[in-house]
Amino acid sequence: MASGDPHAVALSLEGLAGAETLMGHHERAANLLGAAAARENAGAALPEGEAGDVRRITARCRAALGDDACRAALDRGRRLSPEWRRYLDPDAPDHPLTDPDRYISEDNVPAVGRVP
Repeated sequence: MASGDPHAVALSLEGLAGAETLMGHHERAANLLGAAAARENAGAALPEGEAGDVRRITARCRAALGDDACRAALDRGRRLSPEWRRYLDPDAPDHPLTDPDRYISEDNVPAVGRVP
């Protein structure tokens, strides 16, 4: 996601959502899909070639959560905090990639991801 390209970021979020549904984390997957949908605000609409994957992932979420809970989880993803939303707008003056230490700390890095 370091590219800052709204399409690439959304595609990554959708891929993560697919993986989350396969692990049974449907609410988290729906949050990610909602976040990916924010790409449209950055002018990067969902290409028809990728829409099938998104529909499939959404259907798995809806089947597991029910319509109301799925809709609520998608809406939560669409209402990301400003810090996360900036990932979809790399031209923003305070994009996280310009100051990663502001958003990443040793406290929130999983132990598995640490390099000895």
